[in-house]
Parts: sequence; structure tokens; C-alpha cells
Amino acid sequence: MSNNKVPHLRYSDKNINLPKQLPLVGLGCSSFSSFFSSEESNDELTIDTVSREHPAVIGWIETIRHAVLNRGINLLDTAPWYGHGVSEAVVGYALDKILSNDEGCDHIQHRKRTGSLARSDIIINTKVGRYEADPLKQFDFSYETTIKSVQRS
Repeated sequence: MSNNKVPHLRYSDKNINLPKQLPLVGLGCSSFSSFFSSEESNDELTIDTVSREHPAVIGWIETIRHAVLNRGINLLDTAPWYGHGVSEAVVGYALDKILSNDEGCDHIQHRKRTGSLARSDIIINTKVGRYEADPLKQFDFSYETTIKSVQRS
């Protein structure tokens, strides 16, 4: 049987909070929102209305799970700009199904996790600075907004 997982490179042996290896490719998560959607049923997905029970979200969660667990793609690339936060929420829902429940922050976030991977096995790449569609308000790299974005993420 062939190995269908993407190749990895050595990343970190010194920091226990980082994966020891990094995949050669990551999973771009911008499409896990209505960012590029042509389906009307996805148009109602906003950060305020996104639900793990939505049919599209169920499919996106399964896609992320498959990439991580079956293909070894443990680098997830998202941003608050992708669906104005929907992509980050979907990644969070997927992590609940991928990660084990024995992580240190679970009691703070009140999340029930049902997977088997440790949080240190996943790399999440997100961005700051771009939030609004209005060109006059589109970018904000202020300290306050950057900190809020990281906390929301």
C-alpha cells in the first residue's frame, strides 16, 4: 500500500508547542466560507449565523478532517478576511473533531473535542490587517485591532 500523505520537512525539535515536522503544502481555507461561493444557500453564512449543522459547513469540516488525518496536511491557512470570520469558525469546528480533549485551554474555551491529535500537531496560519470590503475601512493594522483579531481567531 502506498503512502498517500504529503511529504514533511523537519521543523522544530526544541519547542514542544510546535510540530516536529511541517508539510510541504498547507490547506488554504478561504473556500470554507461564502468567500468564493456561487451557491445561494451559502450566502447567509456570516460569522453571526455560521453553524456546524449547516450542510456546507459539514462538508467543509469533513474536507479539513480528511486533509489532516488522511493526507497529513496539518498546516491550515485561514484569515478573518475569508468570509469575514466564517473560515476561522469552520476551522475551529473542524479542530473540535480532530483534536483530543486533553488540551490545557479546553477549560477556558469550553469546547468538547472528540478527535485524537494533540494541539501541537496542528499549525494554524492566520493573518491580520484586512477586515472590511469598504476600501476606506479595508485595512487596519493598529495594535488594538490586531490584538482583537488574534483573540477572536
